Amino acid sequence: RADGGWGWCFAPRTDPYLTAYVLLGLTKAQDAGYGVTSAVLEKGIAYLTRQLRAATRLTSAGDVNRQAFFLYVLAENGEDVTVSLDEMFNSRRDLLDPYAQALLALAYELTSNGGDNQQALLSDLSNSVIISATGAHWEDGEPDWYNLNSDIRGTSMILDAFARIDPTN
Repeated sequence: RADGGWGWCFAPRTDPYLTAYVLLGLTKAQDAGYGVTSAVLEKGIAYLTRQLRAATRLTSAGDVNRQAFFLYVLAENGEDVTVSLDEMFNSRRDLLDPYAQALLALAYELTSNGGDNQQALLSDLSNSVIISATGAHWEDGEPDWYNLNSDIRGTSMILDAFARIDPTN
């Protein structure tokens, strides 16, 4: 769309969540060697950056989780989102579902600013794992339909974070 984002099918509006998903897909495609027009990525990054809100203004887990996803996608695109990551960690860490904690930890890794905040997030994830006779998994406090999350998707994101940040864990 003209504003740099994407929308659902024939919907007349740009959707920030779908834009983040498409931008992540295009970034991964580019990383895999496919040709992606840099102007398209730049417009998508600019649109997504405009969607960020001050963490202190986010009041629901769904909004906090969504912003964590936006920050992760921006970090995957080389944007320095450290200030926003720190703000999210310091003011809304208690609202983050486990998968969003993993996204923040990954974003810290991508910006090379891991440090104590990243380690605290990984520790939170280690402490919230649910271990059973058949394996281990994580669950959200409540279903996060707003961000199309499931416990299976969330667990895979957390495993990705551990594999990329702390592969010997």
